[in-house]
Amino acid sequence: TVRKNIRHAEKSGVTSEISRDFRQAHAPLVSTFVRQGAPLPLSAEQLVAFGERLGDDLVLLLAKTHDGQIIATEIILLDRPRKIA
Repeated sequence: TVRKNIRHAEKSGVTSEISRDFRQAHAPLVSTFVRQGAPLPLSAEQLVAFGERLGDDLVLLLAKTHDGQIIATEIILLDRPRKIA
């Protein structure tokens, strides 16, 4: 179950954090796309540019082991209403 997996990860020392360093998220994405045999949609530079362009509307979540190795990433595009003055 999800609850069991979360408890196991916490006991193993896995932590999560919000990051603005999209470059460090690129390597895990590369390994995922290679494993799936799919073409990589973005270069590291393009991913960084998206992060800069979208600012706080693009959130990067990282899961790290106790020694700092990234084991999972999630990139979330927030849908916020825009105010036009």
